[in-house]
Amino acid sequence: DWLSFLVETLNIECILGNHPSSLSFGERQRVAIARAMSLRPEVVFADEPTAALDPKLANQVMQLFMKAAQEFGSAIVMVSHDLALVKNLVLRIFLFKLEPTARAQFWNGALHEKSLSGNLACL
Repeated sequence: DWLSFLVETLNIECILGNHPSSLSFGERQRVAIARAMSLRPEVVFADEPTAALDPKLANQVMQLFMKAAQEFGSAIVMVSHDLALVKNLVLRIFLFKLEPTARAQFWNGALHEKSLSGNLACL
């Protein structure tokens, strides 16, 4: 079943009964992914979901996201700095950079959040 698959894929079977304070950051991250994905969400927003994971586990998380997308029709919206990890597994990649003038205006408080999107450039 789906829950067993999540536990096995994320390698969390040995920590299921542990208190969160006894878990490493990476273990907490994997448990959080399992909790979120257990509901088979229609949309997943993931901000650096593999940042605290070793490459093998990071790849397993990406495979998990792909399986959810294929089997349940979940839309996965993810932010990642690891382009090597995501480039072969995704349907669309959007790369953004903040233009230097907009970056300076943002940090100086002269650029409001509403106008920030107009200063993002798609590479």
